[in-house]
Amino acid sequence: MRRPPVACRRAVQALQSPAPQHIWISDDLLSLALARLFPTTCPHQKRHGSHVPGPLEARRRAAKRRMTVSANFHPQDSFPPPFSLGALFGFRKDSQPQWRYEPPSLPQQGEPLDLVSNLARSPFPFDPIPLVEPTAPTSSPLPQRVSHTPTALKKPGRAIDSKSTAPAQTMGVCFENFKSSIVHAGDLSEPGKSQLIANAFRSCCPNHSEAWVYNVMAFKHLTELNWDLTLLIGKSASLAVPPTYTTESLEILRCVEKLSTRFPDRLHDLHRLNVKLAEAAVHADISVSTTQDDELLLLVRQLWRSTCSPRVPNKHAAQDLLREVARKIQHQPTAKTLQRILADMKEGVRTLNTRVSLSQDRDLAAEQILLCIPRQLLIDFIPGMTSDLVTAIERKSRLSKSAYKNRLSTWLNLLYRLESSFALNRPSASLVDTAITTIAKHVFADRSSAEMRPETLLDALVSILSQQDAFYAALNEKLLQLIDSFAASTLRPVPCEDWIGGLFSRMRSELLPYDNLMKMTVTLLVRHNDLGFVLRFLIAMDKEKLNICDTSALNRLVADKVALCQQSSPPTEKERQHNALILTTCQRILKVLSKFTSSVVVSALGTKKELDTLQSKRQFQHILDRAQAAHVLPLAYRSLPVDIPLENRIVLIHQLAQQYSLDNTRSQREAWRSIYYLYRHMQQHSFPISPMFTKATVRVAIIRPLSEARFVSARRLIWVCRLVASVEGEEVAKKIESNFWHWRGGLIRHAKKVFVSVGGDKREKAHVGSMRKLGLI
Repeated sequence: MRRPPVACRRAVQALQSPAPQHIWISDDLLSLALARLFPTTCPHQKRHGSHVPGPLEARRRAAKRRMTVSANFHPQDSFPPPFSLGALFGFRKDSQPQWRYEPPSLPQQGEPLDLVSNLARSPFPFDPIPLVEPTAPTSSPLPQRVSHTPTALKKPGRAIDSKSTAPAQTMGVCFENFKSSIVHAGDLSEPGKSQLIANAFRSCCPNHSEAWVYNVMAFKHLTELNWDLTLLIGKSASLAVPPTYTTESLEILRCVEKLSTRFPDRLHDLHRLNVKLAEAAVHADISVSTTQDDELLLLVRQLWRSTCSPRVPNKHAAQDLLREVARKIQHQPTAKTLQRILADMKEGVRTLNTRVSLSQDRDLAAEQILLCIPRQLLIDFIPGMTSDLVTAIERKSRLSKSAYKNRLSTWLNLLYRLESSFALNRPSASLVDTAITTIAKHVFADRSSAEMRPETLLDALVSILSQQDAFYAALNEKLLQLIDSFAASTLRPVPCEDWIGGLFSRMRSELLPYDNLMKMTVTLLVRHNDLGFVLRFLIAMDKEKLNICDTSALNRLVADKVALCQQSSPPTEKERQHNALILTTCQRILKVLSKFTSSVVVSALGTKKELDTLQSKRQFQHILDRAQAAHVLPLAYRSLPVDIPLENRIVLIHQLAQQYSLDNTRSQREAWRSIYYLYRHMQQHSFPISPMFTKATVRVAIIRPLSEARFVSARRLIWVCRLVASVEGEEVAKKIESNFWHWRGGLIRHAKKVFVSVGGDKREKAHVGSMRKLGLI
């Protein structure tokens, strides 16, 4: 008969007691022990043979086995046992057993038996529970815990070395020592705190194969304190990382995510830790669950983000490591798509977006994949991707326009969901704003108003609104169909502002909400168009009797333009004319806004006052410049500032009017234009007009042209007489009118006489202007 193994002989010797004990062993436990010691079948056997007894035969043999064991008799026709069960377990008595048997653990690392006595003096001993009172203290065996777990399901324990290894309790003690060492670190400066943390971390770190437990606890504690531990990670020569797919591995990844968000300029310090975690994932098995896939995606995201740091060397090795980690993902579509994006980002993202637009059930997977791309890299990629999608909608291709619109809508929806998944500390530029800005630039840039096609922009805005508001989500399809039908019904090219106004009027007639859509449209129009386009858009809205509820963007636009004109002093005439156009357009915009709602006037009252003051100064400066160029400005006023008192400004304007009327070096038309500009300036700002100004006006508008044999219309006479009547009275105006008719009648009579004298027909009219052009009068 074959001798039992050495481990069994040692176990039998260790369990021998002076008095035989009666032990009850269940059938299941006995069968499990015998099958483990004496395997009679192949482990890979899939089917039992015909010798396996049925239930009745097994019940009969079990009863026979109990009888033979109790009688310590082994029949000859059965398999001979390799050792005596009676010698190993003792004989059974009728009394109920007081305890159960647990087999001894296997010897570990060849430790001598006298090591057992040192366990009682270890810092963290096991709590022994004695099962049997020993009869001889010198030969008492190692006490065991009570356990109902079968031997085959137990894992062998690790030997404890107080110098190089430590149990789990040792990790807790080391972590407590680390926490006590950095209690007062918050009172130090940043360099001192970093140095203290690094020294405490190295001194308290245990020399153990599972030191990563201590590392995870320390990193988690420092992250909760909002302390910077990137320098600690970057300067540590070797850091033990937890195995992949464990709770500790996920915790350390979350710590790295918080640190990378809080300290984006220290990504190169975190890169070493990310590489260690990635190398551990590469040597691990392929994930077997969605949770493990999420952990790998988070690892890819952090490693890719740290790789983009300019201070990280050997980026090609990191890219290879990223692809190796992506291969460990269980979900094959996600793994292949991620590998394709890592190889060629533009082609991979385009393919992903196309597949998502055709299959809406892959939205979540696509979002997780795009979340792995670093944010700044994604923001730089969005304009090109969005521009390609918008261009594909406008050009003719083999696919329908609705298919490309669906791809653009899918892309915008993905970006909107990604925006809410990124960290809290986001840059100012968002993903959706970047895409919408690209569409707006494509629609408005370098095109005339009639060539713009705003339906693509409005489709994109409707898609964004459907993500933000559930009310718009229910009306998404209806709004998109309305935009398409309205665009198809427009047969001839119309200006963009009129097209948008007509669309909103159509939405109002069909009782569809358009306030939020109009608000977003106005914001984009203000941001990507000039003041002239905005003014024409407001006029179109006023023509359609549409109400703009939120005019804050328009008020900010006017305020910014006014502030810009206040700060700049244009040196050239072209720039001065440009500023004049800006101020005039801003005044017209505020005038149109006042028609929509009364609250607009109240909110823009300060801006309107500043605009009027700035416009008045500009106009007065223009008056001074023109007067100096015409050499009619008195010497005392040539170095005059613009912001002189109002009384002095009125006096100067009257003097300039008199000088224009007396200056014969300039033509009558130039003098009349100068006088009329002065009159408009005084009327706009409600300045008082004195008789000096009216006399100068009569001299330039009536007396000088008639004296030069020029025809003066009755319309100009009416305007002059009304001005004189408002200043000097009706009597003076009537006298001027009477003299005008006599003078102009004599001029017409003289022209008729000359016309007849040169052979003209008496029945035809003699035009004064024509005769003057011919040089006859």
